[in-house]
Amino acid sequence: MGTPKKLRILISEDDPIGRRILELFLKPYGECVSAGRGDEALELYLNETDGEKPFDIILLDQIMPGLHGLEVLQAIRTYERERGKRNATPVIMLSGETDANTIVGSQDLGASAYILKPVEESVLLRELQRLQLIPDPDDQWD
Repeated sequence: MGTPKKLRILISEDDPIGRRILELFLKPYGECVSAGRGDEALELYLNETDGEKPFDIILLDQIMPGLHGLEVLQAIRTYERERGKRNATPVIMLSGETDANTIVGSQDLGASAYILKPVEESVLLRELQRLQLIPDPDDQWD
């Protein structure tokens, strides 16, 4: 098995401690770029997506200042659809909301996954494996 690609990861989380924890979880897998506001995350995505180093994955807190996470997700998916790239960038929503309507609503808008906060490293890594962004250690001998 070859060396896995280093990811470019956008972390949008308004809590500085939560943001730092996510960075620590993900740093072994690539470059982390962070935003503390929803509007800042959307601006980073838009500025980078058509450039030389687009994001491979976005972690998006649901409740943030500036723009709500679902508004950011909707804007990202609209931008991708307008360019013929349907759900091109995987987006994992992060939230403390356990309401089924909220979870289903994020999936309807194009979320790739929904992880409850506080985020556990094993859950996050399992989702990245499911999305085929990092190798599954169980598959290393295939």
